[in-house]
This record gives sequence, C-alpha cells and structure tokens, in this order.
Amino acid sequence: MNQLKFSHIMQQADLLAALLFACMAYAAAGRQASLWDSIEWTVLMQLLSLMLILSGLRRNGIFSVFCAFFLSRCTRMREVAFFFVNACFFLSMAVTNDAALLMIVPETISVCFRYGNARAMMQILILETAAANLGSMATPFGNPQNLFLYNRYALNPSSFFEITLPLTVLGGILTMISLYWIHNDPVRSQPVLESRPFLTGQNFVWLLLLAGAMASVFRIIPAAFFFPVCLAAVCIINICLFKETDYKLLLLFLLLFSAVGNMEKIPGFREWAAQLLHGSELGTAILISQVVSNVPAAVLLSAYTEKSAALVAGTNIGGLGTIIASMASLISFRFYASLSGAQRIRYLWNFTKINAFFMAVLYPAAVLWIYFLS
Repeated sequence: MNQLKFSHIMQQADLLAALLFACMAYAAAGRQASLWDSIEWTVLMQLLSLMLILSGLRRNGIFSVFCAFFLSRCTRMREVAFFFVNACFFLSMAVTNDAALLMIVPETISVCFRYGNARAMMQILILETAAANLGSMATPFGNPQNLFLYNRYALNPSSFFEITLPLTVLGGILTMISLYWIHNDPVRSQPVLESRPFLTGQNFVWLLLLAGAMASVFRIIPAAFFFPVCLAAVCIINICLFKETDYKLLLLFLLLFSAVGNMEKIPGFREWAAQLLHGSELGTAILISQVVSNVPAAVLLSAYTEKSAALVAGTNIGGLGTIIASMASLISFRFYASLSGAQRIRYLWNFTKINAFFMAVLYPAAVLWIYFLS
C-alpha cells in the first residue's frame, strides 16, 4: 500500500512542484499578487476541446481500421515498424503527440505479441515516441507547448511553419534512417486484427469537430464560439468523456500561468531574467526541458523573451532528451513498463541514446536555421 501511495505521488511530482512554485511566486509578489490575471483562457479552452475530441476518436477505435489494412501486407518486422513509426510521426501533427501515442502504442504491443517478436517491440516503441515528438513540432496543435507559444506570441501560420517545418522534415529523415536499428526478423504469423467501419456517424462528427478545433487554433473560428459548441456536442454524443479526460495538463497550465504572472510582478525580476536569457534562448529552452519537461519550460521562458523562433524550436527539440523532457514520452514507457518481463533499464538506456542522436543533429541545424530567419 505504501509503495502504491509513493508511486502515485511520484506520478504527480510535476503538479506538486508547480503548486509549490505558484505558492512561492504568489507570496513573493506581495500585494500585487493575483491568481487569475495571467491565465491564458484561450489556450485552456482549445486544449480541453482537443482532449475531449481525441478521447472520442480513441474510444471509437478509429486507428484499428488502418492497422487492419496495412499490417496484413507486412512480411518483416522493419515493415511493421515503418508503418507504426510513420503513423506516430504524421498522426501527431493533427491529434497531438500524446493522443498519437495513446492510439498507437497499445496496438503496437498487441501486434508484436501476436507476431511473437518481443525483441523488436522495445525498439519500435522508442522510435514511435521519438517520431511523435518530432512530428508534433510541425503544427500549433501538435503538442501543448506549441499551442501555448502560438497564442502567446500571436504567431500566424506562415511564421510558425517557417520555424518548424524544416526541422520537422530533418526529424523525419532521421527517423527513417533509425528504422535500420530494428531487427528485421520475418513476420511469423499474421495477427488477427479487429476491423471496424471507418466513417461511422460518430466518427464523422468527431472529425468535423477536430477540423473545427484546428480552425479555432488558426483563429478562423473564435475559440469562445467553438468551445461551447464542442462541449454541447460531447454532452450529446457521449457525456462520459468528461470523466475519462485527464485534467492534469490543464491544472498544470493553470498553476504555471499563475506562477509566472506573479513572478513578473516582483520588482526587477523580469529585467534580470530577460538579461540572463538574452542570446541563449534556444540552448536554455533545451536544457530546462530536460529537467522540468518542455511544457513548463515554454511557459516559464516565454515571460522573459520575445524571440519566439528560438523558444518554439528549443522546447520542441528539448522534448527529445530525457524520458521526462516530454510528458508524451512517459506514455510509451508506462505501457512498456507494465508488461511482464519488461527491461526498464535497457529501455531507458536505448531511449536516451536515440534521443541524444536526434538532439545532436537537430540542435546545430536549429541554430543555423534561426540565424537564417533572423
């Protein structure tokens, strides 16, 4: 029982740290302190809308349709890896890295067990995670920190894509090269996969809502208009989705918004932090992401710099480092660690090696690209 309590506390360590940070900032701000002034309500509305929509798509098992079609044509494990890794890379651009991994990782584990190839499973899961983090950097709704930074700096689509697309293309090339790391064993048997109709009535509505959520992010539809429409649709289709949604990320954002807003009210602190950060935004974002993950890093650093390109690139590349650099990376690890006979230390070692390789290539590329943009 004590071990379970300790494990639960450790899983909420980021929330507890954010709460402590928010309390300290509130106390330091003194009479000027405020709980609500600095909260980005648009970001929270867009994020909750995406979470509810993607929960609906996952519940309908929409990804299993593609699995049934493509995997029936695979004869070797590298082909299986090619499908799953590319699915993570491209799907994360539209449905966030977290949602892509929640859809694909369970399917990957199931297929690898049915193929009888546990050796390749670990390798595929690690590359899937890296691919989801790399692909998600392409779009404002690909991951939470992009959504926040896109709104924080009032970026337009062209200015955002000119920062992220070249790095995403390079990341995709690196991912394809890394597929040669997969043991190319022959497929022993074809798995029996559940096949469902793709365009059911509910899936059509969910995809329509997903398109609306993207339009809201790109400011084609006002977030204040789309948000109640989304909530009403969820109430009509499946109100249980409100219970299934993980509100931890929303609470983390709330605490960080409050903390950073109050820190800015401390006399002289903003000027000191901006001077300290000046000229090293990219590297600082990558380093801080390794310790606190890229979402808090984006919120913290954005208060002290207007160099959006460096911060967007830095927090995205920073998500490739340690297992905690991106919260999405923990999704794959938790699925794998729950399996009987899981080699957790080996997983973490291989995960770190692959991510170090990606960072070693992407960091100098980002330095050169941001210099070119400036």
